[in-house]
Parts: sequence; C-alpha cells; structure tokens
Amino acid sequence: MPSAAALMDTILEFVIDGIDRYSDDVAGKLDHIEERILADDVSEGRNMLRRIRRTTVRLHRQLVILRSLIQRFELDKLTTSKLRQRLDWLDIEVVSLRDRRQLLQERSHG
Repeated sequence: MPSAAALMDTILEFVIDGIDRYSDDVAGKLDHIEERILADDVSEGRNMLRRIRRTTVRLHRQLVILRSLIQRFELDKLTTSKLRQRLDWLDIEVVSLRDRRQLLQERSHG
C-alpha cells in the first residue's frame, strides 16, 4: 500500500462490500416474503422475518461501531469522502430494511 490512507480505504471497502452484500440478500428475502403475504401465504415468512430482524439489527450495529471507530480514532482524515458517504448510505439502507421488515411483520399478523 502506498499510504496509510490507501490501506484504510481498502479495509473499509472490503467491510462495506460485505455488509452491502448482506443487505442485498435481506432485500431479496423481504421481496419474497412480501410476495407471499400478498398471496395470503404468511406461514414461511414469520420465521424468516424474525431472522431478518436479527440480521438488520446486527448490520446496523456494525455500521454504527465502524462509523464510531472512524471518528474516535480520527481515521476520517485518512478515509475518502466517497467511502464515508457510502458508509452513511449503507446505514440508511440497513435501517430502511429493518423498517420494511417491521411493516411486513405487521401485515403478516393483520
């Protein structure tokens, strides 16, 4: 690596890519559950919604910790604004997935 900043960006990109893949997977599962609910078949969705809740809570927690570490150790001076923006966007995405899961949970009971 040519610099500490480049190393930090590479590490953050790797972590963010992993979390992004997880969130894409969760979004796909939520799409499937929503289709089942619209077809009045909620049997398989409830257990999956519970697992998705745990996953989104974990992902959000990891993103909050990562953002906190960056700020705490003043690593934000080393990271690019593009990565910080991506991290912020990903956190918003994970929170929206968590909220969507909640709405589907309510629909599946009503």
